[in-house]
Amino acid sequence: MTSIQEKGGGSFDMVPLPDFLRRHHDTCFLVNEALTGLAGESVAGLLPDHSDLLVTRTPSKAHSLAGFHVGDAISPVGLTGDLNSHNNAYSLTRPGQAAAMATPQQENRIRDRVKQLGAWTEDLAAELRTLDVSTHPTPAYFFLADFAPHDSANLADKLRESGVFVKPLKDRDLGPDFMRATTALPQENARVIAAVRGRV
Repeated sequence: MTSIQEKGGGSFDMVPLPDFLRRHHDTCFLVNEALTGLAGESVAGLLPDHSDLLVTRTPSKAHSLAGFHVGDAISPVGLTGDLNSHNNAYSLTRPGQAAAMATPQQENRIRDRVKQLGAWTEDLAAELRTLDVSTHPTPAYFFLADFAPHDSANLADKLRESGVFVKPLKDRDLGPDFMRATTALPQENARVIAAVRGRV
């Protein structure tokens, strides 16, 4: 399970998790906190009371270290031993190690940047809403956008003609109208809005 949904940026309420773990104590659960640096609270504090919980984290999102493949896992001793005996881990590069060690020293700057990303994300969503595009709330830097009645694949083809490259979700459950919108710099967002304005 994830604390923030990757597809559209929606957040999950983790308050019921302790009771859920108690009711299913014979099952091991992994909580992926890859996006928790952007929003939400870590559930790692539950580990001392739950031997069936594993929490994985990475600085690849909020800390912009995606290319370094850095991450960690927090788990009870029993689960850690099982992971170590079955996991084909790969070595980190020295630059990756250096970056991972440096990021905790920059937490204040990173928090400020996360707030800035959040503001740009809301500005982008607000601009899309003025074009009658429905957007879904998010604590992350991306969100679901519903371009109905326009087919998102057709819209993507039209936007490509303006040099704006987007990828429709093509999600069978959501339908053909949805895209995942990700914020960029304000001037880049303005270019996207201008291209969309002429096509919806």
